[in-house]
Amino acid sequence: MGDLADEARPPLLEAVHSFAQALAVENRLPEPAAVDQGLLPPLSHCWKEALPIVRAFVVEPTQPWQPVAQSLDQLMQG
Repeated sequence: MGDLADEARPPLLEAVHSFAQALAVENRLPEPAAVDQGLLPPLSHCWKEALPIVRAFVVEPTQPWQPVAQSLDQLMQG
């Protein structure tokens, strides 16, 4: 398709992984080596309501990027 969704996915996955690493450091948990590991226990509880949205995006390439970007923004603000 070649649209923004194709271009947004790789950097957004990188942002999710980086955010998971930051959550791990903040909560004194082991840092995840891969993006999907950052969504597993014990770190999964740190994602709060965003977990299902982020997890769906990580495992399913056809998921829209906007809800993940919004969820990350909300988590960073609060």
